[in-house]
Amino acid sequence: MRPKWSLVDDVQQPADRLGGDDELFTPGAHSEPEDARRARTRERADAAEDDVERGRVETAERRRRGIEVDAIAEEHERHVPLPSGGRARTIEAKARLCELDLVEDRAGRDDRNEASAHIPLCQARPMPLALFDLDNTLVDRASCFRRSIEGLARDHGLDPEVAVPFVIEADADGMRGWDEWMADTRERFGLTHTIEQLKAAHRVRYIAAFAPDVRVSDGLARLRTAGWRIAIVTNGPPSQTEKLRAAELTHLIDACVISDVAGVRKPDPEIFRLAAATAGGSLEGAWMVGDSVEADIAGAAACGIASIWIDRGRRWTADGFAPSCVVPHVVDAIQVLLAAELPTGS
Repeated sequence: MRPKWSLVDDVQQPADRLGGDDELFTPGAHSEPEDARRARTRERADAAEDDVERGRVETAERRRRGIEVDAIAEEHERHVPLPSGGRARTIEAKARLCELDLVEDRAGRDDRNEASAHIPLCQARPMPLALFDLDNTLVDRASCFRRSIEGLARDHGLDPEVAVPFVIEADADGMRGWDEWMADTRERFGLTHTIEQLKAAHRVRYIAAFAPDVRVSDGLARLRTAGWRIAIVTNGPPSQTEKLRAAELTHLIDACVISDVAGVRKPDPEIFRLAAATAGGSLEGAWMVGDSVEADIAGAAACGIASIWIDRGRRWTADGFAPSCVVPHVVDAIQVLLAAELPTGS
């Protein structure tokens, strides 16, 4: 026997399926009144129409938000030139932003405050900023300096057991300028070369000692993928950029502010604000990562931002301020940042 058909919105459907698989219609076997059955069928058809319309609305909403995020990204790229690989990072960030406010409990969708639905998407979760020191944070300055001084001892026929510890102490972990420790070294060992000659030779050996560290580059890449802006704040001469190139980190950062170029040094808050602005962000919700108590952690405290101290085997002894977290290596600091609760818009 052929099944009966019920006409619903000009679409013929088998009447034995209108009640669902658990209520198959069998002619002559249904005790439900015909009017009640038709009313129930119409209610289910209306519910199906509502589901279809809801799907259309959600699709349109996703399309609208996609256009909005495209506009945000284009505006960002117009004012903040992206380094190599930046476009891919922007696309990843856009994809993350597009999902905000779209994965919702459908039951609560209609109760949402209408005003909050029109907050610009870029305010929903601003891109956080990670500020990094360079020497002995992103690059191993101590090891590279030692290798260069070992070369100096060889070039001048000095006993490395005597010359290397002397120069390392005179350098004061990078806190003294080249002219100062070179003058001490020249006097101590009776070197005949001028300071300019010593500086030229040291620069070649020193920069050549820097090399990529895949743990650091992979960590920074993960931060960028997670939507972080990355800026370097370093005290030193313009030649700091040579270390970045040697370590192959330039494509992974949004800004690099060098004290001798900027005319201001850490811990002055101004250099941190300058780095944030150069990276296209702000210090709100930012983190500072560095190994120097006086320059990095004190500077972060002066700015009112969180900080991670790279202890390098040292104990914290400063009074009046303290880091938010202490780790032995920058890779550990990156893990802390990736696990940190990101700031949300107000």
